[in-house]
Amino acid sequence: MRLLITALVLFLAAAPARADVFVNAQHAGYAGHAALGLGYVGSSFGADALYGWTPERLAGHDVRSVTVKGLWYLFTVGHEAETSLRPYLGLGSFYSPDDELFLKLPDQYPKSYYVPSALRPALFTGLRLQISPGFGASLEYALLDSELAYVKNRGGVAYNKVGSVGFALHYNFLMD
Repeated sequence: MRLLITALVLFLAAAPARADVFVNAQHAGYAGHAALGLGYVGSSFGADALYGWTPERLAGHDVRSVTVKGLWYLFTVGHEAETSLRPYLGLGSFYSPDDELFLKLPDQYPKSYYVPSALRPALFTGLRLQISPGFGASLEYALLDSELAYVKNRGGVAYNKVGSVGFALHYNFLMD
């Protein structure tokens, strides 16, 4: 975890002043109750890397997570670098070093009994609102791979019981 934070700080310090790299603060959407990281937005592609935290009072114990997302912007309404609205689709993953989760199946289970629970792929869809050249916001919906089974089996779980909605603020302090 320290390595990721160090890499983010070094990236910020070494990055040239660019309007397409920003600091990202997100709430929910499986990234955590509060998540902070870096993002990039281009004309048709974007990316986010976040470190998140959910407090014990909400999750039963402190949960930390790392989220990485690749976003594909479908089209733009308005001027991309100024005021605009951009719908997107995305693919990403969540990693949590929580003691109750695992990347490698514990020895007490037969091979292939469970899939790893500490690393989960996800699908995203959302809207990015660019308010000014230095400030934006996003509203997104994330669906984990494990929840796709519920969506496929319509009799399983109600659609409003799967997925998570997240809200993010984007601030670019590296502008020219």
